[in-house]
Amino acid sequence: AHLIGCLNNPKLRHTPNGFPILELTLAGDAPTPDGQKTLPYYVGVTVLGKYATFLEPVLKHGAPTSVIGDLHQDRWTTQDGQQKNVTRLTAHSLVMLDGPFRTREDARGQHRLVGARNEILIVGNLTHDPDLRRTPKGHLIARINLATNTRRGAGEVTNYFTATAWNQLAHRARDLKKGDLALLEGRISNESWVDASGKRRFTCRVEATRVERLHQARRTEAPPATQTAKPETATT
Repeated sequence: AHLIGCLNNPKLRHTPNGFPILELTLAGDAPTPDGQKTLPYYVGVTVLGKYATFLEPVLKHGAPTSVIGDLHQDRWTTQDGQQKNVTRLTAHSLVMLDGPFRTREDARGQHRLVGARNEILIVGNLTHDPDLRRTPKGHLIARINLATNTRRGAGEVTNYFTATAWNQLAHRARDLKKGDLALLEGRISNESWVDASGKRRFTCRVEATRVERLHQARRTEAPPATQTAKPETATT
């Protein structure tokens, strides 16, 4: 993922073992792929280890910032049995930007960058066939579940993502099947709801702007080694 937005509320904390974790929110108003409108986004960003300790003293609330990193989704089940998930970004590169930028402040005092960037790319395997349905207004929606493997140290970590595709893109996505390797480009979108206690909750989801099936190369066995006959030598 590559996001450019305003940095908000950076906070450094440590695990019980003393491992540093820096958490912040990146926010902006990014144009849609067709350029017809802009949509706000708020994304949680995590910086880990020594990089977090290095960045914390220099970060400024509201500063325009470029972040490159890996997406991951945390999933959990609520007490009433509902499945919830939140998308966050683990940063590998975080750079505050200089230059004339326009920003705006929301009702909660968070800054959003005007003309921001919100781009993601995911390559993974479908864990289920796409789930298609229509809205009350007749729009077709495809729910796509992908699993990706990310190297972490000597091992691998599997991340699961749920993305939505709309209308024509949803029609294309319905041809995908469980197990297919797919490439998904899109953006992070925000949703809000009111829980059973009356509190407003917020979450991030992935909205697809491109979905393609990728063809996996089949492994072929190497041909058996052939023995080359040694040339005969003439004897005298």
